[in-house]
Amino acid sequence: MTSDRAMAIVWMPFAEVRVPSIQLGVLAGLVREAGWDAETFHFNLDLAARIPRIYDEFSHYNEGLLGEWLFAETAFGPAPPGQSDLYLDNVARDPVTRQKDSAIREYLLYLQQVTIPEFIEGCLESVEWERFDVVGFSSVYQQNVAALALARRLKARCPNLIVVFGGANVQGEMGAAYLEAFPFIDHICTGEAELCVKPLLHCIAAGKDPLNVPGIATRTETGAILESAPLTIRSLTGEPLPEYDEYFARHRALKISTGIELPIETSRGCWWGEKSHCTFCGLNGNDMQFRTKPVEIVIKELKHLSQRHGVYAFKATDNIMPRQHVDALFPHLRDAPYRFFFEVKSNLNLAQLGVLRDGGVRWIQPGIESLSTEILRLIGKGSSKLHNVRLLKWARWLGIKVSWNLLHGVPGETAAMYEDQTELLRFLGHLEPPEGYARIRMDRFSPLFQSRDGPSVEWWRPWEAYSAIYPPALDLERAAYFFDYEAPETLPDSHHVQMFERVSSWQASWANEPPVLELSRRGRQTVVVDSRFGSSERELPLDADSIRLLEACEDIQTLESVRDVADPGRIAALLEAGLLVQDRALLLSLVLPDTATARFTKDTLFT
Repeated sequence: MTSDRAMAIVWMPFAEVRVPSIQLGVLAGLVREAGWDAETFHFNLDLAARIPRIYDEFSHYNEGLLGEWLFAETAFGPAPPGQSDLYLDNVARDPVTRQKDSAIREYLLYLQQVTIPEFIEGCLESVEWERFDVVGFSSVYQQNVAALALARRLKARCPNLIVVFGGANVQGEMGAAYLEAFPFIDHICTGEAELCVKPLLHCIAAGKDPLNVPGIATRTETGAILESAPLTIRSLTGEPLPEYDEYFARHRALKISTGIELPIETSRGCWWGEKSHCTFCGLNGNDMQFRTKPVEIVIKELKHLSQRHGVYAFKATDNIMPRQHVDALFPHLRDAPYRFFFEVKSNLNLAQLGVLRDGGVRWIQPGIESLSTEILRLIGKGSSKLHNVRLLKWARWLGIKVSWNLLHGVPGETAAMYEDQTELLRFLGHLEPPEGYARIRMDRFSPLFQSRDGPSVEWWRPWEAYSAIYPPALDLERAAYFFDYEAPETLPDSHHVQMFERVSSWQASWANEPPVLELSRRGRQTVVVDSRFGSSERELPLDADSIRLLEACEDIQTLESVRDVADPGRIAALLEAGLLVQDRALLLSLVLPDTATARFTKDTLFT
């Protein structure tokens, strides 16, 4: 250490193993700019090394907040009699049959009562915590209880160690609720940490209370909780380059076998959310303002990080890709070795997707959510049924992986909106299936949550799992992020059985070789090759006018614009065969162009 002040920054389970924490990487640089020494600790890797076969499943499994429950006894002590039994009755089930599974139950109890306490003890004993003045925990998703468990033990061992929490789990009023409930926490950053870390450390070094530091909730000597409103970062140009050396050293030392993807931030906020906040979206907290990082800085970071670590797969943390990247960033990366994941808006066309593919994008999350234009309007997506189908179509042709979901439970929905989707799903087997079909959640900060006391919501309460995890001292209405609710203008779950079945069949059809639907040139004849409805391919010979119509509708077209290509009867025949899809006066061909004409070859995304 080179300074007389030092801060430890900790990343706990169940954070993803493959990706180092960009929060820790940036914060370490900010702490050093404040004149302090900084060390990061990716303890999530330590637990992954203990339970390598299942850690990844826990990091992606949100049902019942299982990752949080596993740490609950270590953090808060034994649960009241019978509480764990009730909790496990709900979560210890076979993932396929949903029947209670005693083996899963016993394994979860072993993890909670043996593996997790040993892990926390290992975190305590592996570091000389007395060297540090401050320990900071960055907490997102299912990291909260693990962080609380270690923080409590650290405070008991080192009473003078100042404990600070930050991250999405303690944004806004959630932060003050946690501070009130857990006296071993000294300060909580309730907004964007870049603006408060250095002022907070300056106050600590000077022995002053950080009462006026923006975005800090703090406990005074009298025990009162005081908080200052957070500020918003206006520019993303001043951040230090993220530091990941400790992650890579720990990854090697523990012999973690997963591949690695480097996080990179090119923007913050949501440009679409500034116009229309999607009904269910709780991301960005209370600040939707969209800010972009200059292209030259992005390119500099990509070069620095890839050369330093020998990794060329990047996972963008952006909530939505900046529109200008299509013209301003990716053309500069055409010959670069990078591969990217980005969240995007679903109205990208073939030319735009082609630029992304040329620039290294191999995986996107487009926020499709529905294949009904009416439902998309109800939830404020700013897209349509044909926009979403078009994106799936061209992503399949270009070899871009698509992660997406279908949602139901939208206030104002009707049965007809799902009947149309159920019928459409019959014809989309050649396109990448959704990862699931689920009811819309009520998340804190979402418009649905903000209107929870209005007529569109009958009742609401924090997820039941919270009360099985946290002690009564925590005010769950202020601390919870996920909520159960009932909306009167929605269809019962029983209405969605057929959609569930269609989605499951679609997913199963992609377990091996995905189905195809494409034009194929056979000498002078063009046929449609179709394997959507069985294991064997069918060749559908079409006349020249039908081929011309399909080619004319490769992108979305109006009925009027194709009147000179095909008569209404021909259009109706192709709609019935599932080769065209219609949305009001618009048409789109579902048939992919001949794969021999594709400009791109499929390659592996991220290992």
